[in-house]
Amino acid sequence: MNWGAIAPAVLAEARQLDYTLSSQGSRSYAVLVQQAEQMADRLVRQSFSDAAVTQVSLRILGEHNGSEAPVLYLTVSRTDWQANPDIQTQARYFGRPSAVLLGFTQPQAIQTAAALPIGYPTSQDVENSLSDTEPNFYD
Repeated sequence: MNWGAIAPAVLAEARQLDYTLSSQGSRSYAVLVQQAEQMADRLVRQSFSDAAVTQVSLRILGEHNGSEAPVLYLTVSRTDWQANPDIQTQARYFGRPSAVLLGFTQPQAIQTAAALPIGYPTSQDVENSLSDTEPNFYD
């Protein structure tokens, strides 16, 4: 048997990448998302240029004024990427929560008890419904 003619087996590799993208003073979350998409496309393509890589998982965090939050996440196999190399359809976006955490958007106001719809139980209703005796469900 000729051992020199046997090619070594190629080991499959899943690559995990984490990247933090600075907003660089941008005043728009949409611009940060576009930059994240461009970075994700480049990183996925670079990863798949290595023949051993069969899957790429990528997390991109955004950084704005000292705060960090996830912007996009994706896990894609080489086969899926070859069939559809579009970041927008492959990625999961964090949207408004991320924009709020980074300070691009103001959080929505929390409803106060006065603004609650009629019929919503108040803390007084809950207190009045409490009792020291348990109901008898067998009667």
